[in-house]
This record gives sequence, structure tokens and C-alpha cells, in this order.
Amino acid sequence: VQASGFVNYFGMQRFGEERFDVCGPDIGLRLLRRQWKDAVELLLAPDAESSEAVCRAKQLWKPEGFGGEGLRRRDMDTCWHLLALGWHRIAQESSDAQAASKLMPLYRHNERLVLKALHRYSGCADCHERALLALPYHSRTLLLHSYCSLLWNRCASERLRLNRNQVMVGDLVLKCPEKASADPTVVLQRDDALPSNYQPHQVTAEEAEQGCYSMIDVVLPMPGRCSILPGNSVGQFLRSELARDGLSSDCFSGKILKVALPGSYRRLLAHPRNLQWSVRDIPASDEDAASPSEPSQDSGLGLHLCFFLPPAVYATMFLR
Repeated sequence: VQASGFVNYFGMQRFGEERFDVCGPDIGLRLLRRQWKDAVELLLAPDAESSEAVCRAKQLWKPEGFGGEGLRRRDMDTCWHLLALGWHRIAQESSDAQAASKLMPLYRHNERLVLKALHRYSGCADCHERALLALPYHSRTLLLHSYCSLLWNRCASERLRLNRNQVMVGDLVLKCPEKASADPTVVLQRDDALPSNYQPHQVTAEEAEQGCYSMIDVVLPMPGRCSILPGNSVGQFLRSELARDGLSSDCFSGKILKVALPGSYRRLLAHPRNLQWSVRDIPASDEDAASPSEPSQDSGLGLHLCFFLPPAVYATMFLR
């Protein structure tokens, strides 16, 4: 792994918890399609894995999906009284964003902001877009990048399926414009970050034949309005994935909920630095951990790793 590297996938934490029915890429896709209402409904959709308090608040806002008739009650005292009688009855008799925002636990900050905005802008034609704009800029950015990151992971798998060991014609590498005239094969070192002054370059047939680059140098684009796609079947694969999701390159033009998506590039492979490992006895309990020199009879063997990773590389993907 230290010599050859590992696939630089985005980690699962980039997409939200896998146990939930709706994850970040689902919402990010609706944002890219400008389907604001669908995005709001996904964000506020009750989930079997959510806590009971979260489900109560979400079903109070949107009971239609659970067999309710969607009757709307403005009387907050009535809603609180119904809550005391049981949240199943509330889900059938009320659909009030304001009431739901009050019931939503404080730690679900984003949902509370959206629910409050839905109540504030109720009756407006663009109420759902305004509700999404109530989310912090960082949250909106993460949702959009979540879909782009998933698309990058798909492209990485496709690229490795085609050829795991050799640079292909049309692959992208990054070159420094200031040094390109002196040495056309100058690229980033494996541990470098990716500064903005490096420009993407498509590998030519002559460069591929001469072995000017290695797999360490290959990068893949994050979708965006300025991204250059690989000039081979990987680029075609990315376009087909966008089309399958109902998107095109035009979807990234302009700002989406005041978030710009210019695009970027990410290494296909990553390499750990200063990698060290050892096999150690693992105590069976915390009490045993206090005296590692005396492992208990129930202890086992474990692999101890010590390493450094470049910026934006996920340790979870390295360990997997």
C-alpha cells in the first residue's frame, strides 16, 4: 500500500449515515436539478432509523406519506394537546411546519431551520427554495458536493476497471504552467496538495507509449462548470452517469442556492506517509488496558497502524 497507494475514494461519512433511507447525494441530486420541493421533502422525510422525537416532528409536518389526510391545524395549543394523546394521531390530523419545528430536537439544526422557513414563507411560490436557503452555506455546499463526490467514486471504479496498472491515453494529469515549458512532464509529487495553478493535461498517445506518467499522476475531475473531462471512455462514462441522473454539464453553470460549483481535480490514488505497523496484544476490557504489560487470557492480537495522509484523503478508505 505504501508503494502502490490505495484508491482515493471519498469516505462514507461524506454521504451521511448509510443506515438512513435518505442520504446526502439524494438531496444533492435534487438541488442540481433545481427540484426544490423534492429536496425539502427528502430532507424532512421520516426515517425508520431516526429517533422517535425526530420522527414525531417530521410526521407532524408531512403526515400525507403515512396515511394521513393532511389536515392543517393552526391552533398550537391543539397540536400540543394531540401530542399528549399520541404522535400517531398527530400524524393523521396535522401538517404544521411551525409545530413541527418546535417539536424537532435542538440537535437537528438543519431541519429546524427549514421548518421555520417553510412556516415563514408559506404561501410564497418560492417557499421551498427560500427554505433551503435558510440552511447554512456550509450545509448547502456539503449537500451539493455529496452528489459530486459519489459521482467521482463511480468514475474512479470505472477507471480502475479499465486498467489498474497503466496510464491510458486521455487520462488527466496536472502540470504546472511555469515549469511546463522547461519540462513537459513535470507533475505534482505524490504527497503534494493540489494547488490551483496546476492545469489539467490529457495524456497523449506518444506520452502514454513513452511512459511519461505513472498512475500516481492520474487525477479525476470533480464535476463543475470549469472541469475538463478525461479524453477517453472515463469521460464518456461520466457524461452517461450525469445523463442517467437527469443532469448535464449545464446544471453546474451559475450558482445553485448561492453556491458555485467550479469543479476541481482529485488524485485517483493516495499514498500514506511514514507508515508503521506492529502486531500487539489487545486487552479484552478497559480494566486490562490499564496494564498492557499483563494481557489477560481473553485478549487477542490486533494490528496497530501509524501513518499520515495528505489533505482531503480519508483514513476510513485507507483502512478498508
